[in-house]
Amino acid sequence: MLQEVQSPLRVTVMMDPAEARLGWIDLSVLVQSAEGTEVWLDAETEFLLHPPKGAVLPALDPFCGPNGEALSQARSGVNSPTRKYVATRAAATNRLLRAARIHLPVAGEWLLEVRVRRADARAQFQAPLSVLEPPLARTSVVGCLALPPLAIGLFMTHQGLRRRLMSSS
Repeated sequence: MLQEVQSPLRVTVMMDPAEARLGWIDLSVLVQSAEGTEVWLDAETEFLLHPPKGAVLPALDPFCGPNGEALSQARSGVNSPTRKYVATRAAATNRLLRAARIHLPVAGEWLLEVRVRRADARAQFQAPLSVLEPPLARTSVVGCLALPPLAIGLFMTHQGLRRRLMSSS
């Protein structure tokens, strides 16, 4: 998704799924030396997500927010639409990465801000993040459209078998 070099750091951000849609995504980050020869596992990483301009975000649950987000915002009195997530090694499936599970409640052009710290080294950069609407659920429509012909076919088969049984007796 994104790679940035701000000496002495090389930061690579990856996203799963590759195309952001409403709901949950995983953001992972790999922090290396600028030359890319050494992986720095002790680098602290934060993701800040700024919603699209004019977007109305749903209220955050004060007890069950992702990563304790709503609870910490409620305690600090912060009412900012910017959402902050801390990437951890525990959330990553690959032990060379740090990751965070991110909730995107509205579609549009978000701004992803990445902040990385390791000892005295710091890197901060931004990138646009396009969040799309979920795809239409075709399977549910196909199921609904297939049901009437299936019911008619079963009824016709039943009637044909019933006639055959009646004529043989």
